[in-house]
Amino acid sequence: LAGDVACIANVSCQASQNVSSFIRQREMLFQQALFDCIMDARVPGPTLRSNIAEEVKGRLEHLLAAHEKEPMHIIPSIRSRARFYHSSIHLRYRYGMSGEKLNNLLDKPVPRAGLYSHKDRNRVLYFWAVHQGNLNYGEISYELSLPLGCLLYWIMHFVNSIK
Repeated sequence: LAGDVACIANVSCQASQNVSSFIRQREMLFQQALFDCIMDARVPGPTLRSNIAEEVKGRLEHLLAAHEKEPMHIIPSIRSRARFYHSSIHLRYRYGMSGEKLNNLLDKPVPRAGLYSHKDRNRVLYFWAVHQGNLNYGEISYELSLPLGCLLYWIMHFVNSIK
């Protein structure tokens, strides 16, 4: 009887491990599909992208004032912050930051804290949500002069924060 109980417990443990492994694998596939559909508008999945955009708009609409939702307000304010970021890298390079430190700085997908405020991130995400149907990820990043990987990081962080 004790052997049967141990066998049942072992089978139950293996089954729960298989289920958790399946859930982790499904989560990774979802993350990859989401990443692909955000990065490339040609990838099947515009429904997924538009659903995420609607969720972003719904959550951020009441957090932003009417003038903060306007592209004529968003673009100049975000671009000015990006200019500050890029000019600081240029100054560090020009005035003696070693190559290794500079490469480490450039390899980080998101600039140091303090460059973009929480409100700026909300504006950028709202801009993406409104214009993701017309412009692809790269065009939006270019339009706002965002550092490499910044927009994608914020979108993925937003998706992960949805519970």
